[in-house]
Amino acid sequence: MDRAVAHLASPERVVRVSWFGVPVGDERFRTLDETARRTLADVGVVKPRSALLYRETRVGGALVDLGSVDGLRSVVRLQSGRFPRPCTAMRCEVVQVGGTGRIPSARGLRLVPVGRGALVSPVPFGRTSAFGRSVEDTHGFSGATQAPFVLAEGVPAAASLPTFATIYRSYAWISPLGRGAVHPWTSAAFTDRIQRARSALETRSPLFDVAAPIDAVAAAGRTARAAGRRLLVVGGEAAALLLAFVALAAASLRRDSDATRRRLVRFGSRPWQTALLATAEAGALAAASTALGWAIGTAVGALVADRADSPAGTVLRHSAASGGGLGIAAGLGLAAALVLVVALYVPPVRLGGWSLTAVDVLALAAVAAVALALARGDASAGVLARDRGTGTLLLLLPGLVCFAAAVLLARLLGPALRLAERSLRSGPVPARLAALSLARAPGRAAAAAAFLAVSIGLAVFALAYRATLTAAATEQAAYAVPADFVLREDLGRLVSPLALPPPRAARSEPILRLSGDSGTTSVTVLGVPGRALPETRGWRRDFASRPLSELAQAVTPRTAVTLRGPTLPADARRLVLPVTGSGDVVIATASVATSRGGFDQVVLGETPRSGRRLLTVPLPPSARGGRLLGLTLGLTTPDAHNGTPARGTLALEPMAVETDAGRSVVEPDYSSWRGDDGVSLHPAAGGLLLRYLVTTANAPRFRIRQATDGRPVSVVASSSLARTAGPGGLLPVRLAGGQQLLVHVVATASRFPSTYGAFVLGDEGTITTALNAVNPGSAVPAELWTNAATGRRDAVAAELRRAPYDVLAVRDQQVLARALRTDPLARAVLAALGTAAVLGAVLALLGIVLTMVSDLRDERGDLFDLEAQGSGPSLLRAYLRLRAVTFGAAGLAAGLALGAGLAALVVGVVTLTASGGSPQPPLALELDWPLLSLGLAGFGLAAALLVEAAVRRSFAGPVPPRGSELA
Repeated sequence: MDRAVAHLASPERVVRVSWFGVPVGDERFRTLDETARRTLADVGVVKPRSALLYRETRVGGALVDLGSVDGLRSVVRLQSGRFPRPCTAMRCEVVQVGGTGRIPSARGLRLVPVGRGALVSPVPFGRTSAFGRSVEDTHGFSGATQAPFVLAEGVPAAASLPTFATIYRSYAWISPLGRGAVHPWTSAAFTDRIQRARSALETRSPLFDVAAPIDAVAAAGRTARAAGRRLLVVGGEAAALLLAFVALAAASLRRDSDATRRRLVRFGSRPWQTALLATAEAGALAAASTALGWAIGTAVGALVADRADSPAGTVLRHSAASGGGLGIAAGLGLAAALVLVVALYVPPVRLGGWSLTAVDVLALAAVAAVALALARGDASAGVLARDRGTGTLLLLLPGLVCFAAAVLLARLLGPALRLAERSLRSGPVPARLAALSLARAPGRAAAAAAFLAVSIGLAVFALAYRATLTAAATEQAAYAVPADFVLREDLGRLVSPLALPPPRAARSEPILRLSGDSGTTSVTVLGVPGRALPETRGWRRDFASRPLSELAQAVTPRTAVTLRGPTLPADARRLVLPVTGSGDVVIATASVATSRGGFDQVVLGETPRSGRRLLTVPLPPSARGGRLLGLTLGLTTPDAHNGTPARGTLALEPMAVETDAGRSVVEPDYSSWRGDDGVSLHPAAGGLLLRYLVTTANAPRFRIRQATDGRPVSVVASSSLARTAGPGGLLPVRLAGGQQLLVHVVATASRFPSTYGAFVLGDEGTITTALNAVNPGSAVPAELWTNAATGRRDAVAAELRRAPYDVLAVRDQQVLARALRTDPLARAVLAALGTAAVLGAVLALLGIVLTMVSDLRDERGDLFDLEAQGSGPSLLRAYLRLRAVTFGAAGLAAGLALGAGLAALVVGVVTLTASGGSPQPPLALELDWPLLSLGLAGFGLAAALLVEAAVRRSFAGPVPPRGSELA
């Protein structure tokens, strides 16, 4: 939340109370000031700063803009002179921060300039004043030359100046939103307080207004809630691990529990008493364990909150110590108690040769719950923000899947062990002994294998999901910025990146991006040079069934397509066109494609009503060296000819230019020209006759034929858009200016970097030629995709931060990726997943130790019998190792499959990035193979060492006989 608020522009990162008008009656500043400050105190923001701005006023015959602010030193950077003293009518000292001209004075008001400076930011006066003019432009923030803008110290004194008593003014009380001002759990209350403040102030005076970034705060709150609820996946994973460990511990104690129950029955205990005792023991154990775990988790949460500079007590009150947090802890304790009771005391139900236990029934219910959850669809950012039961789904999903998989593994392991025992009857003695013992009593081995499958599966899932989210940050940045840098026109500067020299040590490609529609579908028309298409960053193989290189070949013509036309000499001074006219007068305009990629419209003048006329016009410097594209005919005025069409003919003579060396012909016979939209061509003696019909609804053109004439543009279209194409894959796209582009869909893709929604992708040169041939200047690339040379990225980045590129909007792929990776929500999610992976591996090792200890304790008598029959310690050690390897290998294999399946399931269902937003492009399952391999190797080594230590410790001395431990 803090990060979202901090990213707002400074004028928007405030709560502002404003009052506009002329004071009447009790609307004196002191009264308004008390009302505004009292209301802001109710909102809960810090002590506000007040500001005043008078409407541009004439004082002593000159215009001046006078403002005032409390604490002038904090908002003005002094450049010369000194800061003013508090303002009085006899001597109102001011500092000039903008504008030019004389600072006036008059009787009753003496303005005394004592310094010059610049506004540190426009925050005290807002982006726009009460009079609809930009403070940044009008008052010198951008250096514009306007009436002098001066500031005085102290609003109360400046507000009471007699000379300005009847002048329209605006008051403002500004309180910045600092770090920790709004939290996810207070965003809704913050919005409510702002609305109540607005109602209270407008009731006091309709001239009051309140502005605050409530939309940005609400959006940040929704993102925070979605990301927080996604962490329930990790919580569910931890809960599933702990419950699985409880089940394993209970299975290890089942023999002792059965023996205790039989002794109590022999001593006269009734069934309900033994059941009550079992329930009480399980409940007490579960309650104590849950309380301890809750305390540890709360302490860790407090530590994390403190390190994040958040109030730990408040964070805990809205998480672990909240009603929901305590309810989840109680639910987990109840679930643990239930697992203990079921695993220890509930007997199986026999159905023929199969037994149906309560665990089997619960597993079937878990499968049904998962199926029902998947039928609800994915958990997107919007769904998670609304939380209509989705949070509970995420909490339960990992546990449900793991529980069902564990029961299935336990069920399959028994037959598998019996089959292994039959196949090893002629094998080595340790292997036969291990297979026989496991086949006769597979319960504990099945429980151990199931637990290992759950713990390892959840660890693998955590690693895979973490790798997926980490890769998604890089993919998201590359998708949004498909090159090292994307240079675009800054809408506040209006400088085209193509008008600047290309950056050194980099390769830049012009990109055309237009908006349009096809029927009711909005379409992005994207033109990328065919040679650059295969190098586009952010492309993924799952976007299309064909490689990007093949798509590039499909849309790129064999020869480059560019606008053709006669070239105007670089030293051309004038353009000359002799014409002989007959009919209504129209205006002829020549279209020229400049050498810098722009277009000039050069007005030649009016055609003669009859007779011959020399149409000539000076060429602008930008048109020299350009290519002549054609002529456009238009009405002299919109209401020319009283609304009737203009008709006539023009006999054209060769077109020429005047240079320093004289006149030279640039177009001798017009043999490669054509007429469009009201122009028809006819051969005539000694030249070409052009007939025209001009209305307010058409744009007659006489132009050069281009390679794209009469041909649709080959494009790759989004899959949904391609389905609406007509016969032969032809699809008309109407652009924002009304021009139509006919495209031929030759391939489809689900998405393409930098586009969101329906799109058509084609060769930039082909699309610009097709559009500019008909309407010159309608398709001009407005962005550059720039890739730095190897090893020069930092140098190019530094160059783009300096002039002349500082007037552009530059997006840096690495900067965006770094911002996504360092987002606090993203770091919290990744840290939680890493912790869950470590927890899964540690619990798996503990499960192996617990299983080995239980086996050695319960089978001491069997081991003694084997030793008495001649089995040496080495054979017994091998026997125990093989038992551990058997259930360990089964659990490991099942865990890897479970982890991959669970990761694929969660990635497909929980469609969020690490920072809580909707992923663009969608998440794709990613496995960090080096880390996974290293983790598995480390786990295998640790497990082998633990097993070996347990085996060797058990046979350090003679094996005691059965029952000796009871002596």
